Amino acid sequence: MRSLLSCLLLLALTSCLSMNFVRTRFGEPVADASIAKMESGPQDLTSCLAELGAPELVWTSEDGNMRMAYAWSDVFDWGFSVTFSFNQFVQISGALDSVDHRVHSVVLAFDEDLQLVDISRGYLWDLAPSAQASNPAFRLLNNTPR
Repeated sequence: MRSLLSCLLLLALTSCLSMNFVRTRFGEPVADASIAKMESGPQDLTSCLAELGAPELVWTSEDGNMRMAYAWSDVFDWGFSVTFSFNQFVQISGALDSVDHRVHSVVLAFDEDLQLVDISRGYLWDLAPSAQASNPAFRLLNNTPR
């Protein structure tokens, strides 16, 4: 244990060590009461927009339904990086990061008459596969490396 601490101290003294802590937060979770209200009876696009406001994403899925996603996230990220320089031209660096960009969402699906036909909950990446390739906003909201 003592030799490990000595090595870490030596590494810290001869290298650049940086640490970070970041909190990223956007959107607000959709209230369970709002979902229950929409599930209680027939709803159209107008009533859903009145209840939830503007969505983060809107797209047309493969089945022809219009889908709207309400997304939110509240994540803490910590990490550190180490750079060790051997001389002026050679250096080694490494990093460890705890980032987790899972974006929670509720996706509403509407038929061609703009009537609500489905409500899905989960992670945006899983609920919106048809929006992933075509929508730059999706990639920005759900910056998850896959």
